[in-house]
Amino acid sequence: MKRFRDNKPIPLSLEQNVYDHFRHYWKNNRLPEITKGDFLERLPVQLKRTLIIHYMFDDVVHSFR
Repeated sequence: MKRFRDNKPIPLSLEQNVYDHFRHYWKNNRLPEITKGDFLERLPVQLKRTLIIHYMFDDVVHSFR
């Protein structure tokens, strides 16, 4: 946070919200689980897209449609 705020003060609540966001993201990031090894690389592009959008991240994609 210090590096991005250019040593200017920001509200403590904003700083806490940013930290909370990234803690949540790192805790719930599902992509590394299927990118280990070459599993995804060997799939056809359309199947890869379908797997990621409709299986791994369907809840996220559905929330923002």
